[in-house]
Amino acid sequence: MHSSSFWFFTRQSKRQRRLVSVIGSVHINLSRYAHSSLLQIRFADVPKVGDLSFLSTPSMGEELIVMCVVKKGAVEPYRITWRKDGSELRPTQRLSMSSVFKSSAALRIASLRPEDVGNYSCTATNSFGSDTSSAALLVHGPPKVFEFTFPPEVALGDEILVGCVVKKGAHGPYHFTWQRDGRDLESSDRLSVFGQSRTSVALRIMGVRPEDVGNYTCVASNSFGSDSFTAPLVVHVAPKLQSAGFPAEISLGDDTAAVCLVTKGSSGPFRMAWLKNGKEVGNGDRVTVAVKARTAVLSIEDIRVDDIGNYTCTATNLFGKDALTIPLLVKAPKVGKFGFPPDVALGDEIIETCLVKKGSAGPYRFTLLKDGTEVSSGDRLTVSSHSKSSVTLRIASLRPEDVGNYTCTASNPHGSDSVTAALIVNALCCGRVRAEGKPKLRSSGFSNDLSLGEFAVATCAVKRGASEPLSLSWHMGDREIVSTARVSVDIKTNNAMLTIDSVRVEDVGNYTCTARNAFGSDALTLPLLVSGVPRVGEFSFPSNLAIGEEVIALCVVKKGGAEPYRITWRKDGVELTPSERLSTSAVFKSSAALRIASLRPGDVGNYSCTASNAFGSDSASAPLVVHGNKPLSYQNLTRNKVGFVYNC
Repeated sequence: MHSSSFWFFTRQSKRQRRLVSVIGSVHINLSRYAHSSLLQIRFADVPKVGDLSFLSTPSMGEELIVMCVVKKGAVEPYRITWRKDGSELRPTQRLSMSSVFKSSAALRIASLRPEDVGNYSCTATNSFGSDTSSAALLVHGPPKVFEFTFPPEVALGDEILVGCVVKKGAHGPYHFTWQRDGRDLESSDRLSVFGQSRTSVALRIMGVRPEDVGNYTCVASNSFGSDSFTAPLVVHVAPKLQSAGFPAEISLGDDTAAVCLVTKGSSGPFRMAWLKNGKEVGNGDRVTVAVKARTAVLSIEDIRVDDIGNYTCTATNLFGKDALTIPLLVKAPKVGKFGFPPDVALGDEIIETCLVKKGSAGPYRFTLLKDGTEVSSGDRLTVSSHSKSSVTLRIASLRPEDVGNYTCTASNPHGSDSVTAALIVNALCCGRVRAEGKPKLRSSGFSNDLSLGEFAVATCAVKRGASEPLSLSWHMGDREIVSTARVSVDIKTNNAMLTIDSVRVEDVGNYTCTARNAFGSDALTLPLLVSGVPRVGEFSFPSNLAIGEEVIALCVVKKGGAEPYRITWRKDGVELTPSERLSTSAVFKSSAALRIASLRPGDVGNYSCTASNAFGSDSASAPLVVHGNKPLSYQNLTRNKVGFVYNC
């Protein structure tokens, strides 16, 4: 009789003892066992490998040794091999295999890495067959998320499913989170996170909309840490442009800028350009076009009349084109200070100039009214123009009927502005004034609200009673001023007019008007000052913003302030600091941009831009409002779905 591995023989006759029995391929001489009542013989068999196991769950970086043991009962010799996930292992610098005893072998991993996680098997083989034992190697460490992608050709209205899967190896349980552009996603009627299993979760977007475009991140975490992977969702549609346009308050000589932006929802690359009257705008001495990915910034320094017009921003991709036209307009004229000296008397000569401040476009039409009636030139009274942006009123010898309210009005195609001044005399009596004595000067001085680049004018006149002939002159310090291309000195019998076109920093200072005759002289010093405080133009945000969109606002310092400027941005009174979504940058020397990469509800508020220099500061504010976005409500959907990607 026999069992599976052994044969048993009882004592036989002498004849039987001399027999040689052949059992399988094993030859047995029974005569050697003549005195045995029972003979037990081992039978040839395949190896039997003991259970393979990793005694504990190691951590990354630890050393690991596992033993493979062939159980007794099989015929030696054995060949022992190791495999991981079905592939035979080969020795490396970190991994080694060695025989410990004739029936066992060891596998050593010097320093565990994430790629070591998997299913390991040990196989023992001899001439009769083989046996294998397997075990999974898990480690204490964070999960590893597989890469995923969205379909390459997504159109608006499509349904998208994408799965996030954790590689085997790390210990669960896992917590999954989906994000778009860094913000946690919550389920809604169109968007759902569902089908979570032990190692995977799925995201579904029904009816893709432009606001769904962005970078999607799946985050998987366990008690040891987390891992994530990010993939972009883009749609194949023509670009859509947005822009807040040029600032509303623009004057000639100002700097200005406009930015147009391709809104989220279309895929690049984009070709963007600025056009004026159908012709592409290129870079020049005053004009700069800066194009980056989804934005195009047009900057114009020292605005001129020929810069006024309609500018068109265009964006083109493989699926279509969009164009947005915004006007660059300048405001109506602004009349500067206009008034009469306080100490005039009957018989005095009066000369006053009404001028348009820099910023508006000519030609201008000037009108002078006295008590509502237009003033026209005559023998004593003349109205003349010394420049395209000013008009001068001269009254040769004041009379009682000249007293009244004088109004200067300047108009252009964009509007008009007026300033009224009262002419009052010290006494309305008339008397003979003897013209014998040294001169006495008077002047209303320069305007007290001048800015760099504006037109400045001052007139000094000799009061009635000085003996002629008179000699008049203008000085700045010790230097007598003479006419140049920018500066004009106009000397009459008893008055002197100084005009400066486009005031510069070096023009700032004290100007002295001097009058001399045979009896003596008089001098009157008039300061020419400019406002060095910067002036910030108005800015605004587009009116049709939605959550998830990108927005860029420009803050432009208008002409009139002295550089350099420090430009800062604030939201609800708190200074903004750069972050992953929010950045501030200088576009040109007199402008700065604020960029919000992906709008969130918390971005809504009042934003202000402040420009400051050594003379002071100025600010402009604008609200950022988001329309048409109702809050997302969380729905815990647990439909049993398999995470995969498809496009329908």
